[in-house]
Amino acid sequence: MPLKKDLPSGTRSGLDVAMQVLKKVDGISFCELTSKDVVRHPLVQKIVQAYDEYEKKAKPENHSGRAKSTTRKRRENK
Repeated sequence: MPLKKDLPSGTRSGLDVAMQVLKKVDGISFCELTSKDVVRHPLVQKIVQAYDEYEKKAKPENHSGRAKSTTRKRRENK
């Protein structure tokens, strides 16, 4: 299953569901790529690598490894 996604913990993505539903359909197959399979500008590669390293060190309560959005807080305070 794809691991990179910005969904709340425990939420299944549409791609996860599609892969489960279609995995036994004759003629359909899935190819899972890693960061080594994706060609990017060298600077983008460095950014992705930095986030990957950050996610490995992230606290367990922040499952995405990225800063939590403050958008909701800003909307609630208006």
